[in-house]
Amino acid sequence: MRPGTAMLRVSSCYYCDAMDLIVTFLIGVAIGAMVELLIPGHRGSEVALAMLLGAAGAILARFVGGMGGWFEVDESTSYVASALGAVVVLLIYGALFRRRKEPEV
Repeated sequence: MRPGTAMLRVSSCYYCDAMDLIVTFLIGVAIGAMVELLIPGHRGSEVALAMLLGAAGAILARFVGGMGGWFEVDESTSYVASALGAVVVLLIYGALFRRRKEPEV
């Protein structure tokens, strides 16, 4: 190996890696659905969007954490990071794009 090049982990279990990715996706979908259903006054399209945003946040957090060296992809910490990533993406979306209620006159 040449100096200055990064070593990539080669997994011997491709099925396990795919299963981990599916579990990460499902964690994001579940958190997105729970967050949206706990907020009053939701519509069906908002629930679907929240589920997709939760899944995207979970996969993004897992990818960034693994590439950043904070945890190995096959550790249980990656699932916690996936849950936190989903919540963070949903909070950012809520802060930027949620409609504010107009004060009643």
